[in-house]
Amino acid sequence: MRVTIKMFACVCHGVSHRRVEQTVRDGACTISDLGRRTGAGTGCGQCHHRLDALLDQLRARRATPKAEALAAK
Repeated sequence: MRVTIKMFACVCHGVSHRRVEQTVRDGACTISDLGRRTGAGTGCGQCHHRLDALLDQLRARRATPKAEALAAK
């Protein structure tokens, strides 16, 4: 039996980490961007620290390949 666990970045609006990742890939850069596109962070506000951490992780992940490519030149 396979169990799928969804991790929510924003419980109020049911926004998953995966959806936040996709929205960032589509150009969202701030909590306000995420809120406009997904509703995340527009309810109670308790998820803002989690959204900030996700945005930081995704920015770092996105920056790493570029830095490696520049170093190789």
